[in-house]
Amino acid sequence: MAESRPFPDQPGPADRPPPGTAPAWPFVGRTTELAAVRSALLDARAAGVIVIGDAGVGKSRLAAKVAADLDPERNLVVRAKATEAAARIPYGALAHLLPADRAPASGARLLPDAVAAAGRRRLVLALDDAHSLDPASAALVGGLLERGEARLLATARTGSGLPAPLAALYGNGTLHRLELGPLGHAQTVRLLEAVVGGQVEDAGARRLWRVAGGNPLFLRELVLAGMLAESGGVWRCAAGPPLTPRLRELIEARIGAVDDEERLVLEYLALGEPLCEAMLRELAGPDAVARVRERQLVTAAPDPNGRRRQLRLAHPLYGEAVRAATGPLPARARLRRMAEAVEGTGRRRREDVLRVATWRLDSGGETDPGLLLRAAWLAWSALDLELAARLAGAALHGYLARPGRRPGGAGQAAALLATVLHFADRDEEAEAALREVAERLGDDRERALHAGARGLVLAWGLARDRAAGEVLAGAAATITDGAWRRHVLALSAWVALFAGRVPEAREAVERARAQGAAPPAITAETDAAGALLDAYGGLADRAEATVRARLADVDEWRDEAPIVQTTLAHARTVAHLFAGRVDAGLAAAERGLELVKETGRARIAASFSGWRAQLHRLRGELEEAARWSRDGTAKLAGRPAMFAGLCLGELACAEAQLGRAAAAEEALDRAAALARPAWHGVDFSLVLARPWVLAARGDDAAAVAAALAAAEDAERHGLRGYAMFALHDAVRLGAAGTVPARLRALAEGMDGPLPPLCAAHADAAAARDGDGLMAVAEGFERLGTLLYAAEAAAQAAGAYEAVGEDRPAAAALARGRALAGRCPGARTPALAALSAPELTARQRQIARLAAQGLSNREIAARLDISMRTVGNHLVTIYERLGVTGRDELAKLYQP
Repeated sequence: MAESRPFPDQPGPADRPPPGTAPAWPFVGRTTELAAVRSALLDARAAGVIVIGDAGVGKSRLAAKVAADLDPERNLVVRAKATEAAARIPYGALAHLLPADRAPASGARLLPDAVAAAGRRRLVLALDDAHSLDPASAALVGGLLERGEARLLATARTGSGLPAPLAALYGNGTLHRLELGPLGHAQTVRLLEAVVGGQVEDAGARRLWRVAGGNPLFLRELVLAGMLAESGGVWRCAAGPPLTPRLRELIEARIGAVDDEERLVLEYLALGEPLCEAMLRELAGPDAVARVRERQLVTAAPDPNGRRRQLRLAHPLYGEAVRAATGPLPARARLRRMAEAVEGTGRRRREDVLRVATWRLDSGGETDPGLLLRAAWLAWSALDLELAARLAGAALHGYLARPGRRPGGAGQAAALLATVLHFADRDEEAEAALREVAERLGDDRERALHAGARGLVLAWGLARDRAAGEVLAGAAATITDGAWRRHVLALSAWVALFAGRVPEAREAVERARAQGAAPPAITAETDAAGALLDAYGGLADRAEATVRARLADVDEWRDEAPIVQTTLAHARTVAHLFAGRVDAGLAAAERGLELVKETGRARIAASFSGWRAQLHRLRGELEEAARWSRDGTAKLAGRPAMFAGLCLGELACAEAQLGRAAAAEEALDRAAALARPAWHGVDFSLVLARPWVLAARGDDAAAVAAALAAAEDAERHGLRGYAMFALHDAVRLGAAGTVPARLRALAEGMDGPLPPLCAAHADAAAARDGDGLMAVAEGFERLGTLLYAAEAAAQAAGAYEAVGEDRPAAAALARGRALAGRCPGARTPALAALSAPELTARQRQIARLAAQGLSNREIAARLDISMRTVGNHLVTIYERLGVTGRDELAKLYQP
């Protein structure tokens, strides 16, 4: 397991600020706002701009950046800051800018030194917290602006109001007013990565963004408090947030002083938000609710049905601070009162079931296990793994605690608990829960749910594939209810498919469908397995049709089989991948990540990161592919897990195609320790990566052999899409050979524009057909697979050169270079011809190895030639490329 290290509270020694101070944060992520404020300030039709925003949102930093970027030869910037203390003193905010002999009655003479010093330059008054200006200073600033003697660059807090002179200028259009909102998610990611100097996990960045509410000040305090830690080269978000004294002070300052009644309102919301306003008024009193609303400590919005107004705390961190300050006994009392209030209405909406069960559980009283189990299903439906596990565990305990009675719901509770624990990477606990009720199972429903959960835990969690097969087969043979036998068979298909046993999986799906009609959830499970089979088999259109049909009735089965949603997103993503519809595939992968949200610590989230990497690599965006691969591997936390081969295989492949052989080999080594045989089908990227790692090491012959072996492996397991990729990789590596017929046969049975293009590439490469290769390059470019296009153009240049067609060769070379330039950092064997067309294929191979630092002896051993031959080739290489040795050669071949 990779060692984690927290974010340091100080930068390196060279950049360390004075003791006791925190490091300054970079100004990142406000490019659009920066341009807007600058444009408004310099607008000749106005007298300046006021930036309005909440405390901590970054308005002062933004204004300071605008001021600092102004040309000092054309602008004189004078700075002032208004404060509540200075607001009681006439001209208090501007005292440092006024002459010592100023007289209040001679307003026209005030600020003469600054005006005189400006000369022909524009005088810019940078004024922070303009809402706190004293009346005299406000009148002075208003006069300067009216007379055109200065421009204003001011900040003010939202909701505080502007002094009358400035409000009047804004009202008549003399001043611009720009609202500065919180940072967006993408802006937050850029800021965090600039701060830590590395990649931040996507789910972690989203969580920090949500917790901080996009407020840079809160974000800074959370990071300095240790909410980010580095593991395996990626910064991940801790469970937190940690309420440090400094952060608590900031939050309490934002909330301000509250009386006991107002605090009661905040406590109810902190423990149960969102709450119906009418119910909250009954619990805490209408006057107190009105006061906290007036103070903007809460926000109001209609519920999803638009019938009731729901209240929330105005910022996510308010709840953290209020909960921390609420004692355990008062908190339990509040929870019981909220549960009683909802139960008293007689309503039983699905969200009410979940909330009441959670409140009852957290209040410490005895709770009906049936209510807890229904709520656990709802939490599982939302893929809230932590809450679902707590509720299902409590339900199981409640059923088992009934002495002398058969615990009728224990089997269902244990199956649900085990399923949730499995997807939360707690498989040993899942197996223990299933063992606890193994002798207490009742009807077919309980036995089917138990067998299905145990099959997933054994196959996917504990790497006991054979045992999983026996459990599922035994259940299918003994369960008499056709619908529940279909459930077991559908999960058998999932297990077989993920292991790469496609014929077995297809047989299980056919047997499942032969059982007849079934409830919507079981039908969805069966169809999801069928969609996966079609997707990996290259039948993208049929897979997409199945996905659409099942998502059309998602409301009928989501609560019972929520994981099917992610499975359908999985099927849709890989279907588009093998069809070559990259944009659609990326959209499907993004949808999958949205489903898991911040529960992205579950292994299922790693899969969508891995598939995003595949799709970016297909588009030639190798650095982005490596980034998403690392995002996925970070979720594995250094443990053997599902999707380890997918993520690490994609990382190895991207690193190898970027020319970083050592990093690629390291990823393969990690994959060998973390990947599981039960995931051979889904983790096939690991097999596809090996040829490219060999190629990065310069062993082209072994790379081609590995690609052809990968194709045979994929075909043997029924993975037609991966077989296509493997065969096409052999073409890209310069060995079309017997590949064309095999690729044509595959393409005939696959959907989408990519398979026929790959087959055409093989045909043209085998025939050394320059025109055909250029046509293929154009096709790949239209498809958006730019790396494929660049490689095909490079191969076309070689084909033209071989028959002495210099002009077409030069055109193909130029086109290939232009395409390769749109794939930053790409270093594949085919592209080597673009950087060194003067060399033969053997010379390029030797040059790549020498650029990696291999000695003549090592190159000779690698290529099975003599050291003298290597030396002679290197002399020719240096002469033709105009370099003097290995160091300069490395600059040509390394990223």
